[in-house]
Amino acid sequence: MIERRKHPRVSATVDGRWLGASGGATCHVENISLGGCFVRTSAPSIEGMGVIRFILGGKTSLTVAGRVVHAERGRGFGVQFRDMSQDVRVELERHLGELRAALVA
Repeated sequence: MIERRKHPRVSATVDGRWLGASGGATCHVENISLGGCFVRTSAPSIEGMGVIRFILGGKTSLTVAGRVVHAERGRGFGVQFRDMSQDVRVELERHLGELRAALVA
């Protein structure tokens, strides 16, 4: 399989919530990178644009707009982050570093 991601991913799982045009659902956010993530949820497949809100470090809530780029029925969907502000990007980079460090420890 060819790796298409431009940013290295962190194989960690954090709690989250997906909010899209068809409603919202609690989820687990996995394989997070600066470019996107995988949203694991048992909710029906969701398409289009939405907002993912996830908890990093057990306390910081981060909200990022994204677009569903692929779905795996009954498992979840891949999200590509869109229109990320510089402040959100800096915060996400910081937390990704903390998640990487925690995985190594």
